[in-house]
Amino acid sequence: MTQTYIEYLHAGYVIYTSCKPVKDRTIPKKLPNNCFGFRFYDQTEVKKNKEVLVGKPKNYSTWHYEAGKVYTLEEVKKKYPGNTILISNMQKDDTKRVLMTKFGQAIALKDKNIILPKTKKS
Repeated sequence: MTQTYIEYLHAGYVIYTSCKPVKDRTIPKKLPNNCFGFRFYDQTEVKKNKEVLVGKPKNYSTWHYEAGKVYTLEEVKKKYPGNTILISNMQKDDTKRVLMTKFGQAIALKDKNIILPKTKKS
């Protein structure tokens, strides 16, 4: 059997994730507290005797991020000139855009990432 999961990104001292099974890949209307993004993935689960054997995660979706402010490198240099670590990382990694979350964390955006309208919290 293939089980679909949602993996949430949570803000904290460091970014951490939590996962839970879902029926399908419907975009949630509410996100957990301190959550700013999520993605979906599948895992094969096989029941054998009294055990459940779980395969490796696969079929990852792109990351979906809650609305925040998107900045280019030039905009980051103007708005956050003292954030030399962010500027240096963007230059070194050739990051074109970052999303500043409402928690103040900068997330490097990939072309296929999806930025959602603001959602309600659960």
